[in-house]
Amino acid sequence: MLIEQNRLLLSRILRDEDNHNNTRIQPTSSTNGYYVMPDFNNSINTFSGRESYTDARAWLKSVEGIAKLHNWPDSFKLEVVRTKLDGPSKNWYIGRTFSSWDSFVDQFNNTFVGSELCTVDRVKVMSNRVQAKSECVIEYFHHKARLCREISLPFNETKQQIVEGVYSHDLCNYLIARTHLSEDELLADINLFVNLKNTRTNRTRLTEPVKTTPNYIGNRKASSDNRDTVQRSITDAKNKPPRDISKVTCYSCGKIGHLASSCPARTCHNCHSMGHSARNCPGLRCERQDNNGGEHVSVLERSPINIVPPYMLDISIKFLNGECTDVQALVDTGSPVSLIKSTIVPYVSGVVPPKSDLVGINGSKLNIVDQFDANILHNDLDAAINLFFHVVPNDAMRNDCLLGRNFLSHPRVNLNVSDGRFVISFKQVENISFDEILSVDYTNYNRDDTDISLNIEDSLSDDIKTKIKKIYIESYVNHERVVSTTDDHRPEIRIILKSDRQFYFRPRRLSFFEKNCLQKILDDMLDKGIIQRSCSEYSSPIVLVKKKNGDFRMCVDYRELNKYVVKDRYPLPLIDDNLDLLRGKKYFTCLDLKDGFHHIYVADDSIKFTSFTTPLGQFEFLKMPFGLANGPSCFSRFIHNVFDEFIRKNEVIVYFDDIMLATDTIERHLELLSKVLMTMKNKQLEIRLDKSHFLKSEVIYLGYCVNRNGIQPNPKNVSIIENYPVPQNQKDLQSFIGLSSYFRRFIPNFAIIAKPLYSLLKKNILYEFGEEQMRSFETIKLKLGEQPLLAIYNPNAITELHCDASSHGYGSILLQKQPDNQFHPIFYYSHRTTESESRYHSYELEMLAIINSIKRFRVYLQGIKFKIVTD
Repeated sequence: MLIEQNRLLLSRILRDEDNHNNTRIQPTSSTNGYYVMPDFNNSINTFSGRESYTDARAWLKSVEGIAKLHNWPDSFKLEVVRTKLDGPSKNWYIGRTFSSWDSFVDQFNNTFVGSELCTVDRVKVMSNRVQAKSECVIEYFHHKARLCREISLPFNETKQQIVEGVYSHDLCNYLIARTHLSEDELLADINLFVNLKNTRTNRTRLTEPVKTTPNYIGNRKASSDNRDTVQRSITDAKNKPPRDISKVTCYSCGKIGHLASSCPARTCHNCHSMGHSARNCPGLRCERQDNNGGEHVSVLERSPINIVPPYMLDISIKFLNGECTDVQALVDTGSPVSLIKSTIVPYVSGVVPPKSDLVGINGSKLNIVDQFDANILHNDLDAAINLFFHVVPNDAMRNDCLLGRNFLSHPRVNLNVSDGRFVISFKQVENISFDEILSVDYTNYNRDDTDISLNIEDSLSDDIKTKIKKIYIESYVNHERVVSTTDDHRPEIRIILKSDRQFYFRPRRLSFFEKNCLQKILDDMLDKGIIQRSCSEYSSPIVLVKKKNGDFRMCVDYRELNKYVVKDRYPLPLIDDNLDLLRGKKYFTCLDLKDGFHHIYVADDSIKFTSFTTPLGQFEFLKMPFGLANGPSCFSRFIHNVFDEFIRKNEVIVYFDDIMLATDTIERHLELLSKVLMTMKNKQLEIRLDKSHFLKSEVIYLGYCVNRNGIQPNPKNVSIIENYPVPQNQKDLQSFIGLSSYFRRFIPNFAIIAKPLYSLLKKNILYEFGEEQMRSFETIKLKLGEQPLLAIYNPNAITELHCDASSHGYGSILLQKQPDNQFHPIFYYSHRTTESESRYHSYELEMLAIINSIKRFRVYLQGIKFKIVTD
């Protein structure tokens, strides 16, 4: 029935498209009108919406792949996915409007694919993924390898993670002893191990008669009944007729007609020949080690199973004195080092080898008498391979030479397993390929300074752009620093505690991935002189925070320290005051400081308080870190002191490390830029060029888009709000309201619109996101999506205050007449009424709106004449 419905639907779609195009498509001339109807039940799985983001992305790709293969139109794609949605995803689909397939893809990604895990969480998921007892090892391998690829692990670490999660101890030991250069090689060895193990497991073993163990062993006074039972069992076993050998299956070779004890195909574990056992081996040596009481062996690490037979290799060893010796070497994947007998070595190096922890398979310790480097020659080698050897006594092993994993891991040695046997080949020198080309650092000291790349307004002329670069080079890059009398003392932060109470925290555990990132961060900060190693009695823990670019930032948790710090009360700048200073400005330059807080040093007697612990050691800051309670106040004081001359004239606007230059003419801007850059060079302020913008007509400043016409919400933040999913709980709802409230000045009656949302934040209330809340939710998105524009307040412009009120809430608009002789909004204000205020009379509500609006806009209305408009 479903196939028939889809066939009719496809016919109707094709007929509509033909009528619309008024053109009949010839099948022989084009394939655009040819569609294939697959079996949806087999080709496309049902999507419920409960899958992970990776499964959701894979499902969408499968739909698009089938649609592209069969040349489906957008309308047919939408109809197909509608039939394959179930559960939460079906409820998500109902009520939504998709103008095109791209619209569906965007909304689908925002809802089901958008919430990807951060790198730290993906590392945790990868580390916790281990093979279950009944899980197929091949299925585990592919899943674990995919998780490793998602966090871009190199293969050597990927192999380590895969092997650590393997359930079989035998397989783990086997893979550790092998050398692999890619996932395919690792998977091939896993398949080989599984196949060999299955072959041995599937062999039919001879069922031996059950031997009854007398229960009087260990208790000589057993009852007479038990003795009689045991005696009958023994008698029955003796009287049992002999087995028919012709029907017996050998569990060694799997053939019928003989027992494993007399199997002609059995393999000797000593010489690895067929036809006899190790006990009757004709080549068995009689020597035994008298001191250790055990047989000498050539492998250094015991392997639970013998996967492949030993491999002998005829080589020539060329020593450093020029002598060359031909030997037959045993290739051993279980040995991490290469060994050679002392009788083979023509000389002794005289170097006393370090104490060795190498042991044989029987646990006996190996005595290393010498160590040296030598060249290995082979008929298939065009050039010698240099290898490091350990020299052992003659009675330590049977073979003259043993080649371990340091030989197998050489880039010119290839090791493969074919039919259960080693196959070793060699690469020629000219054919060696490297997976990675190491980066070469090059510093061009003759670099032309005019090549400096600055982020300058594209619409400016080339002459203006050249002037800006010239000003930057002359006033900042090549400017000679002028030291004033006030620069004698470096800026410092002093930490004063309320009490002498000491505190200390143990380091928090980190994953291996986080430790690697932390090590790089600490090394970089040590090299730059930002931190030093510490032995302070104070200590705070650290937290690794992910940046926007995916890297990590180390933050120290100074909450315990901040409890006892005497607070610095220097006033911090207000965002609204800074925005008001941009009135009438047309050209903007934003300068961002590099490592702003690190421009301030920590006082010598306060360094011990900044100490922090990590799994890699204890350190302390020499320059002011983030997280200190007095850090923002100290830095704000420092920046305001540097630019005090410009701030007084309203030429420079400073908000922590964001320095804004705003003027109404280009000439004035270039002049001001030169002065500011020279001041920054004199004060040793380092500029971060990748975040700095020069002479822009529109900039993003403090979360707003600023231009000559006024201010607007930052488009990136608006996009986040527009794509915000439907809140599922109070925490999600609080996040949405907090984000959208930052731009409430742009939305008329914001408080009244959002009142249904606020009602769900009350305590002891059931969270039900109904139709009323959905309308409020979508209205806020729609209002901000219109990119509202607010003019910047002008104390000399004609001002009006428009107020309105209802039982649900009240609001007002501050308007001013602009140069176009029209009134434009400056600020929107709104507030919800309380339960008692909602019962006020209409004129009382209007007066309430007027009074509270004047209070809200007092800083704008005080000292000027303005008109109040109300109904």
